[in-house]
Amino acid sequence: MLKALVFIHGERVPVRSIRYPHINLSGSTTVFPISARKYLSQFEKARTLETDFGEKELAGADLRWLAGRPLMLHFLGEKYSTRLLSELELLEEWKSAGVSEEEDEEYSYRVLNLRKKIAELTPRTFVSKTKEDLSSRVNRLGSFSPSESNSNFEKKQSNLKRITSAGQEIFKERVLELLIRPMDGEELASALGLTHSTTMKRLRSLFRSGLVKRTTQRLPLGRPKVVYYLSGRI
Repeated sequence: MLKALVFIHGERVPVRSIRYPHINLSGSTTVFPISARKYLSQFEKARTLETDFGEKELAGADLRWLAGRPLMLHFLGEKYSTRLLSELELLEEWKSAGVSEEEDEEYSYRVLNLRKKIAELTPRTFVSKTKEDLSSRVNRLGSFSPSESNSNFEKKQSNLKRITSAGQEIFKERVLELLIRPMDGEELASALGLTHSTTMKRLRSLFRSGLVKRTTQRLPLGRPKVVYYLSGRI
């Protein structure tokens, strides 16, 4: 068993975080790692309890969280995005299929980029063994000699998405950082330094992709407020 924090709050909207892996037990109860204590202290009306939690469930939360970590690549004069675990699994398959001499430069760059990203993962995850396992898998990717054959791994870029609009990608990354707690449109626009109408227009693609959702909060006085939050699919 491992130590974890059970976070209990009164909101109907689940508290979400892109910084810390977490498990939603119900709409008002979420399990976070011990390292999230400072982050959770900002919620004044909530209770945080320290308790034991099953290592198997926490490791599963690690993997779900890591599966959604974005990974950016810059090569061949283009900018691409993918996901951390997607890149690791593809590179493992690529190595197994064989890396030709003409593919060596791209393969080596992508292994180095992935290794750097995993090294940047500070102890925010529940189980440190998860990071050790990832590092071990990446280290094995570098132990090979390029093949002199003409073999070519056709799927080598199948997991990459070419970024054609850097502005929208920056907007997306900033929104995902800000919505660690639910925010209304005015708060979000102010934090982004954009007008309300521009913010709402750019949010449409995040709604369509399912990354951001919205709900209505009733207030003691005045009209209900529309609040935006992360869907948990990242």
